[in-house]
Amino acid sequence: MDFRARKIHHQSNPSNPGTKHLGNTPNIESEFMETRFSLLPGFSLVSRHDALIERLRHLRSTSMVEANLMDALVSFCRHEWSYNQHAGEWERTSPISDGWLVPMPVGYVGISDLSGPGDIPESRDNSVPHHFVESIYSVGEWVSPHRISSPVDLIWHADRGQSGIYRCLNSYSANRIHEDD
Repeated sequence: MDFRARKIHHQSNPSNPGTKHLGNTPNIESEFMETRFSLLPGFSLVSRHDALIERLRHLRSTSMVEANLMDALVSFCRHEWSYNQHAGEWERTSPISDGWLVPMPVGYVGISDLSGPGDIPESRDNSVPHHFVESIYSVGEWVSPHRISSPVDLIWHADRGQSGIYRCLNSYSANRIHEDD
């Protein structure tokens, strides 16, 4: 089991009997399966970067051979239609996604070197280092809690990989769907 799942700790609150303590127990997965229905009718936002990569492959295999990730991201935001003269009607030509997929910011990347404290005039706080950054975007999916198979799928964590990249990751996989679905 992932160490992050063991860290899930929702304090029981006597004034709110609907809360459940999912502590450091060996059967946290089964406890989560029992309590996930209490999260309905809400939704959880999970990472679907895999859908963004798949959309990029689709675009490159069809009409946009030189498509990039920005083209794939924008394709989630628009609906393309074309008129079919043989059928005499409008047809949707953009791919239809499974699920409620939305573009979302997931972090930022440095576009300059890290400057020392006070090196940038007129910065907000001259006592801390300064870094010019741009946002990193990906795709997320709003998922009903009854489709989540593990509490780890709900947790976002900081990626401590490459220097100058600050982003949040999520271990959700659309291929791991619970047997009850």
